[in-house]
Amino acid sequence: MKLVFLRLAGIRYEGDNIGNDITLDVQAGDTFFSINKSVSAGSSAVIDKPLAEFTATGDLFVIPISAAVTERDPVFNDTGRHADNFSVALNGAEPQSFQLTIQVQEQGALRKAGTAIFTLDFSAELAEAVRYLPPTDDGFTAVLEEPARKRVSLPTALAVQVEHISEGREYFVILEGAMKGKRASVSLGDDKRSRLLAANPHTPPVRLNYSLSKQTLSTQNGNAVYTAISDDEPVTPGTYDLEIPDAPHQGGLLYPDAPHARTWFRIGHRGERYLHPGRRSLGCVTVTDTARWEELYDLLIVGRKGDGISVGILRVVK
Repeated sequence: MKLVFLRLAGIRYEGDNIGNDITLDVQAGDTFFSINKSVSAGSSAVIDKPLAEFTATGDLFVIPISAAVTERDPVFNDTGRHADNFSVALNGAEPQSFQLTIQVQEQGALRKAGTAIFTLDFSAELAEAVRYLPPTDDGFTAVLEEPARKRVSLPTALAVQVEHISEGREYFVILEGAMKGKRASVSLGDDKRSRLLAANPHTPPVRLNYSLSKQTLSTQNGNAVYTAISDDEPVTPGTYDLEIPDAPHQGGLLYPDAPHARTWFRIGHRGERYLHPGRRSLGCVTVTDTARWEELYDLLIVGRKGDGISVGILRVVK
């Protein structure tokens, strides 16, 4: 599956001079765009307008495009129309171009009528349909689980596969984490474009060591050491996966010095033990130096073990 980004690059004005006050109306798929532009005969104008985003499968994706060019006049508006299909090869790597030529016949003029020829230049760029949830202030993006339209929160850097864009929302399948396989949608940005990330932010799995006796949590290379506790039936020595965050944990609201304190990482794949910031443990591994939680968060949120559920590995020793 691919994402296809359609853009109107510019307009070229040839043939007879029928005036320079141009209105351009373009329909691409379900997307409509209109712009007023001053263009003189014998010249070109840059538009550089993103028109639409599509999801596509197979070898070829066809975008129906229709357009009208109108030269605005106090007495007579001169208009020409044309439609054609932009066939985009989905195995192509470079941007692909398409031109739509429209003739506009001058009407009702006192001088001899002429014919102007306008050429619209379109381009299509391709990208993989796998996208990633963007960074946010608290580590989660609010989405709607589909088709129930239930509001849920997904963590930063979560991988999804885009299916389609409709009525200001982007619909996708969740590829990893606690909601793997489920469908959801997220609103487009203020610019009507995707809020999802195209670049893969994932890094190799994070490996951490926790000492029960020393009450220290450290990275495998020992470059970073954090004070951490595990009380009230502390975690048992052993090796555990650390899961991709499941949902915001309200306990993190108690620690304003850590903006991402509501993002917790489950220890193992069952039970309620987490790696998280705080002052109390209840069997979790709790980083008490909450002001440094952001260091760990930045490291863990993009880590991936490759199993679709884990960001890394925690080794617990006595």
